Amino acid sequence: MKGKFLLILIIVLTLAALTNPDASKHRQAVKDEAKKVMLDPDSEKNILSSVIGGFVVDQVVEQLVTVDNYIFFSLTRMQTSTKNEIIGFGLFGYVHVNLQNKEWI
Repeated sequence: MKGKFLLILIIVLTLAALTNPDASKHRQAVKDEAKKVMLDPDSEKNILSSVIGGFVVDQVVEQLVTVDNYIFFSLTRMQTSTKNEIIGFGLFGYVHVNLQNKEWI
């Protein structure tokens, strides 16, 4: 019983380490989420403001988003004016970002 548990644990940890998302996946997830929040399709914005907003989001994310890699998982951080805030995490190839209720969006 103990041997099976140990084997399963080793397999899960190996999979987590091999599929831990890289920094580019984290940045892309932040860009996608920020554009979703900022460029709400229900709002009455025109195409030009959407394009400019998208460009600004891309530039800001590239400058302010960092990733802490902990081998089995990773954390997405964004530098704000006051602190370096955790805004997401990556695990098994997926990145989850939560930008809801963020004052800097």
